[in-house]
Amino acid sequence: IANDVQNDNKPISLSITGLPTGVFAGAPVSAEETIVILDDDCPYGFETFVGTASVIENGAVGPYDVVTTEVGPNTVQTDNFWDSGIAATFVFVPCDGTVQIPQQSTPAFGDPDGNIVGSGTWNDETGEVVINVTISFPAFDFVSVEQHVYQF
Repeated sequence: IANDVQNDNKPISLSITGLPTGVFAGAPVSAEETIVILDDDCPYGFETFVGTASVIENGAVGPYDVVTTEVGPNTVQTDNFWDSGIAATFVFVPCDGTVQIPQQSTPAFGDPDGNIVGSGTWNDETGEVVINVTISFPAFDFVSVEQHVYQF
């Protein structure tokens, strides 16, 4: 069970069909047993990062609002990345407080090859996500390395 994916306890059922001759179990053996693997994921308030956030870019641009929606385990999608209406996916890693922005296509502004990629940190107690992201639009020879701060 992956530790970087928030999940519940996992029950596992075992069937014992018999013991080899001469093996003593020390106690009566049932034919059916269930064990539970306890959830040992690093707990965090993922729900903190689902909803509306105020964003400031590079310490100066903004604030503007984005709305994030849960789209998978530890994963949200924004509706207004770069204050441009671009959808962007963020993956939260529970155990180390990081967030990944996997490379993803962001065709916009007439460039079908536009893309973003980055990483950052999150803090569920303060509701803050800080990302360092590279935004590229090759058709225009445009590359921008930026820091965005999301406050939920």
